[in-house]
Amino acid sequence: MLKKYSLSLFLAAVFTVSIYSCRKKHDQSEIITAMKRYDQLIQKMDADSIALMFTSDGNMENIVHGRDSIRRFLARFKGKGIKVLNTGSTTQSIILNADSAVQTGSYKQTDKVGDKDTVNVKGTYKSTWHWDGNRWLIRRMITFPAK
Repeated sequence: MLKKYSLSLFLAAVFTVSIYSCRKKHDQSEIITAMKRYDQLIQKMDADSIALMFTSDGNMENIVHGRDSIRRFLARFKGKGIKVLNTGSTTQSIILNADSAVQTGSYKQTDKVGDKDTVNVKGTYKSTWHWDGNRWLIRRMITFPAK
């Protein structure tokens, strides 16, 4: 009886280790690449593609929840004559934990508002990422504009 129990325990441990070892190992460069893609889409003001970079229940700025709401929120800016002339972000830190990551950094953006005004904005951000099995998606993005 003890041998059967020990064998069962051993097999369960081997099974657990083998499942864990099959999981994709992630590194920080994946998050940096995903964030660069996000920056490119922001510059293009591609609301549809930006929304698809979020999880289905993703949050933007703690005020917009879900892909459809994110898409509608971003589309409003394009409709108001705002054009992103330049944007970019710099990563300060990334903490990876299995299939999730938290990234912090800073951003700068230059926007043209209407025909005359140019606005420069900058600040810091915090993004929480989730690996969906194929790619990194943003679960939550929040920015903190500089004063």
